[in-house]
Amino acid sequence: MKIISSPRRKSYSPTHANRGAGLERLVDMANMQYRNKGVADIRKVPTPVQISNNNKGKVTGYTTKGEWVDYVGIYAGHSIIFDAKEANLTTNFPLKNIHDHQFDLLESWHEKGARAFLLVSFTKKQYSKWTGSMRKAKTHMTQKAT
Repeated sequence: MKIISSPRRKSYSPTHANRGAGLERLVDMANMQYRNKGVADIRKVPTPVQISNNNKGKVTGYTTKGEWVDYVGIYAGHSIIFDAKEANLTTNFPLKNIHDHQFDLLESWHEKGARAFLLVSFTKKQYSKWTGSMRKAKTHMTQKAT
């Protein structure tokens, strides 16, 4: 069964559609290790999909607006709930990237004793390559910072 996007919905570029996929893979791998070691059980909440047509095994559908965050589980006897976000920036995270329903859900769980938070990854690379000596590198970095 293959799910393709509906022509009635806005199309996104492949990079837009896969944003956050790298961070989610890392979080999923970490959560699997926690589960295997018996430390925690944290699961990814599936993205809801609305099926619009099924024609001879060819399924057409689109993602619907979710009412949940990305992950929920239990750790050290406490409920844990969080959303994973990626920012293509180096120093800040625009709060407009948090939907009202996500904030409300995180706040509600936190008020009831859960560990609720945002996990933010800053993906824009900011580094310089240096092939000289360490002394020259220190001078280079100091000059670059000013």
